[in-house]
Amino acid sequence: MGEITLVIAGFDPDSRQFTEADLIAEVLKQEAAGITRKDAIAEVARITGRAKREVFDAMVTHKSQDRVTP
Repeated sequence: MGEITLVIAGFDPDSRQFTEADLIAEVLKQEAAGITRKDAIAEVARITGRAKREVFDAMVTHKSQDRVTP
């Protein structure tokens, strides 16, 4: 008896919803690996299907929150 493969649907990159926290975490991970922030943002945008500007804005918000002292 042979094998068969049934493909119900192809991979949809939009099927995974990336939160702002996911974007930030991935950029920080890329930076920790030695990639420049600019390149990390571009790579995260490519991986997630988000606009580079959206990833950049998430990082700006993250950095501005780090600077706020209670």
